Amino acid sequence: MNLKEAFRFQNKITSVIDTAAGYLGQQENVMKITVEHLRKKANPDAENEVVELTDSRPFPFEVNQLVSFLVAMIDEKEKLYKAITAAKKNLDYDMDAQIDLNMRRQSTSRLFRDMSNIRSSEVIQRGRGMDYTFNAEKNQMQYYYDLKRVSVIDFDRKKVKNMANQLINKADEVSTKIDRIMVNTEVEYTPIFGVNDSFDEAVEAYLETV
Repeated sequence: MNLKEAFRFQNKITSVIDTAAGYLGQQENVMKITVEHLRKKANPDAENEVVELTDSRPFPFEVNQLVSFLVAMIDEKEKLYKAITAAKKNLDYDMDAQIDLNMRRQSTSRLFRDMSNIRSSEVIQRGRGMDYTFNAEKNQMQYYYDLKRVSVIDFDRKKVKNMANQLINKADEVSTKIDRIMVNTEVEYTPIFGVNDSFDEAVEAYLETV
C-alpha cells in the first residue's frame, strides 16, 4: 500500500479499537445475564421460565474473542506505525513538518483575509460616558454624555491581503507535493482486513488468522 492508503488504514484501526473498547466497556456486554420469570409462585397453574439475555449483545462474538481482537489491533497499529516511519525515512522531505506548517499557513491566510475585510468606522454611543459636576448648591451631581468611538485600521491592508494570497498559494503548492509523495511512497504493510470492512467483518477476518 502507499502512504496515503496507510494513513487511511491507520484511521480504520483506530476506529475498530474504539468500537471494541466501547463494547467491552459496557458491563451488560461482558456478563452472562439470565432472567427467571417466577410465575408459579404467583400462579400455580403457570410454569417458571428462564430467559437468556446474552443474545441481545450488539456483537455476534464471544467476549474472549473480542478481548483478543482488541489487543491484536493495538499490536497491529504499532506494526503500521513502524512501517510508516520506515517509509518516511526514505524521503528527502520532512512531510510531517510541512503538514504542520501548512496548517499554520492556511489559518494565518484566513486571519489575514479577515483583517483585510475590516473597515474604519465612526459610532456615536449615546449616554455611555459618565462624569460628575456640582450644582448651584455645591452638591456633587452625576451626569451622562455621548461618546464618539472612531476606529481606524492600523495596518497596511494591501500588504496583509497580498500576504494572505502568498500564504495560501504556498500552502496549495505544498499540499500538491505532499499528495504526490503520499501516493508514490510505498509502505511495507499488509492489512488483515479491508479499509471498508464493517466492524464485524474486521473481527471475522482477524479470527480467521488465529
